Amino acid sequence: MPPCGLVTVAHGIGTLFGFEHTLQSPPTPSSTTIVTTTTTEASTTTLPFSWLWSPRAAYAAGVDLAAVAQQLDHWIPDPSELTTYRDLVEQLLTVAAGSNASRIAAPFGPVYRNLIPSVAWQESCWRQFVRRGGKLVTMRSPVGSVGIMQVNERVWRGAYDRRGLVGDIAYNARAGSEILLHYLRDYAIDKGEQRQPGGITNLARATYAIYNGGPGHLTRYRVRGTKRSLAAIDDAFWEKYQAVQQGRELEVARCWGY
Repeated sequence: MPPCGLVTVAHGIGTLFGFEHTLQSPPTPSSTTIVTTTTTEASTTTLPFSWLWSPRAAYAAGVDLAAVAQQLDHWIPDPSELTTYRDLVEQLLTVAAGSNASRIAAPFGPVYRNLIPSVAWQESCWRQFVRRGGKLVTMRSPVGSVGIMQVNERVWRGAYDRRGLVGDIAYNARAGSEILLHYLRDYAIDKGEQRQPGGITNLARATYAIYNGGPGHLTRYRVRGTKRSLAAIDDAFWEKYQAVQQGRELEVARCWGY
């Protein structure tokens, strides 16, 4: 972790990936304790309207990111609160996509902005926190991936602040969006997946395959011999991505079981 937790994208890694800014580490947590188990930027952000992918997301233009993050902090919604929760997370994810708008060529912008909510849906069902044994805990996979976009704190320990990934939903979403941008731009586009049969939408599938399994998985969505378990993961993601393309991202509520 960088000194004082202030610089969360290490200079060397940030330059390599083309991260032109750093994410501000979140403030010291309040009296609420975050428990991790094996299971923000404080600013008002104005987005270009071309980056809004649904009528609901229009509210994200001029959104106060700090206020949204505060509302979502340590919140596990009851069924009656789920609509409000979904709308706030959608605004948060829109800001995450829009913050990187200048770093992706215009023809690939729609792919990137649809990737953010789709990956968050696939990875965490738009959740940062869950309940385990009556306690509110950070959502964590067995391999150490945490939060809304399941950023692996060990893999990215030299780039991002662990405390932010674990305890701050806005920080986690911004980190995940930067990682997706890196994989989309520097692998999927650079390797020409858009020139394969299927065209530009291949970029979404290739980028998620890398996000899920690493750069060696770039082409697994389209090659023969991919393990059934991995193919099932890719198919599940593709279903969600298509739903987001069609403006149906709020169907994320289905995986909450409400």
